[in-house]
Amino acid sequence: MSKILYFCNCDLRMKNGHGLMIRAHHRMLTSLYPDKVITVMMPDEPCYYDYVCFNHASQIEKFFAVLTGYSPDLSLKTIGALLTIIEKEDVKTVFIESSMFGNLVKKIKKFDPSINVVTYFTDIEADLLNQEMKNCNTKRRAVIRRLIQNEYKTVKFADKKFVLNKRDAEIYYNYYGQQPDAIIPIIIDKANFEDGSNMHTAYSKLRLL
Repeated sequence: MSKILYFCNCDLRMKNGHGLMIRAHHRMLTSLYPDKVITVMMPDEPCYYDYVCFNHASQIEKFFAVLTGYSPDLSLKTIGALLTIIEKEDVKTVFIESSMFGNLVKKIKKFDPSINVVTYFTDIEADLLNQEMKNCNTKRRAVIRRLIQNEYKTVKFADKKFVLNKRDAEIYYNYYGQQPDAIIPIIIDKANFEDGSNMHTAYSKLRLL
């Protein structure tokens, strides 16, 4: 089987709900396809795992990315490096943990139309960004427009689009006039609850997510 490129523009080690979700996706892929997944992430701190790690874009790189139609999270250097990995490793499936990289998806499909690009929508960003647009400055509006354009291109060019829940699927349909390919909710390891150590007991302090 050909290689799979897994890309997230953050750190798989994040200790929050988003980190839990992306680790679940990564674990599913590596369990189903052992030794076939090339993991690429963008950590805030040094990475000592056997993963490919890229730095976040600098301010000047963000400026040029937005200027050329890309998300500010990705520098053009990083995009070039991703395409190099895809070519060198003969990658035929790319899993992207964000809907904000539509121009990257388009570039991958132009590079090789046979590559299967799968994108996970952690939110329907167009909905959130249109709300933010009402109360932001001119500079931020320019960035928001690029992000919305990128999500639209993700919908247009990605082969498979997954969302988190039914509510997001409905918002997705309202914006894009089509249904996502699947709903994949957050997956929590059952082992975290089996020993009962996290159970709430009477008169103890209740912690809620």
